[in-house]
Amino acid sequence: MTSVTGLAAVLKNLEALHSRAEAGAGKAVRTTAQMIRSEAIRSIKSHQSSGNAYKRGNVTHTASAPGNPPNQDRGHLARNIRVELHDDLTATVGSYATYSESLEFGTRKMAARPFMTPAVEGQREKHRQRMVGAIWRAVKK
Repeated sequence: MTSVTGLAAVLKNLEALHSRAEAGAGKAVRTTAQMIRSEAIRSIKSHQSSGNAYKRGNVTHTASAPGNPPNQDRGHLARNIRVELHDDLTATVGSYATYSESLEFGTRKMAARPFMTPAVEGQREKHRQRMVGAIWRAVKK
């Protein structure tokens, strides 16, 4: 009977470890998603490079140089970068402005002005560290 009791205790401890690890990993996912969003917005708002100036309606816009994040105009692009949480361990960070994809990847007439990819790449190693830390904290408790 001792082995059955011991097995029950091991299973209970494993379930507790799983819960702690999942909670920590979920927090890491949410933190990383928000950091990606913040970095993408920051890159748009703070980067003002000089490229070609053109008039759109009665507003003059100066395009960013190719390869740099887009220059902010009216703030529509930055306002449309959102985090969607799907479950405890999954999130999507995306830009929902209709022209986001054209800016990020370019078109046949315009070079890319990436703002999401650099934000993701800037968080890749930090996210790995957050996940490792979450697992270690779960194991230590």
